[in-house]
Amino acid sequence: MSSLYDKAQARIKRLEDSLSRAPIVRMPGSKFFYVLGWTANDKVVSLGPFMYESEASSELAKLADGEIFQYSTRDLSRATRQMKAELLSRGEVSPDEALRRMLHTKGLENEKAH
Repeated sequence: MSSLYDKAQARIKRLEDSLSRAPIVRMPGSKFFYVLGWTANDKVVSLGPFMYESEASSELAKLADGEIFQYSTRDLSRATRQMKAELLSRGEVSPDEALRRMLHTKGLENEKAH
């Protein structure tokens, strides 16, 4: 039989889980953080949006290499295009590399499963 303390801890855990899946509230002028990185298998990954840079940093730490970007859009595909354009304008990637497909969160999870 579980104690009252265990039940309270389980309820707190459920609340924390539901809050982590809560939608991001859009505030005018707010910025979102995105991660563009490379896995150990040299696959390009685009992750986000994150409300806080610390969240993006923790995701970046899981990748072999990458960078954090900040944009006003919540749309991951739009942010991915902006990241590619920014890297192209800086001359850090070739046009062929910029056109390469990227994995997003689901693709990254699928790759880890294999």
